[in-house]
Amino acid sequence: MPYISVQILTGVSNEQKEQVINGVTKVMEEVIGSKPESTFVVVQEVNRENWGVGGRSIQSIQQNSK
Repeated sequence: MPYISVQILTGVSNEQKEQVINGVTKVMEEVIGSKPESTFVVVQEVNRENWGVGGRSIQSIQQNSK
């Protein structure tokens, strides 16, 4: 019974999240043989100011690139 947590930046559409959930579920079925009905995928949205890379928040990086 796999549990997969996917963290993404806010702003992704519900359709895109559905595609991610479907795709991750299919990969788990193909790679480790888990049954889709027992594969749990949780999509968590993270605000840009709470996600960082290279010592800076994504919000800061995006503001400075404009």
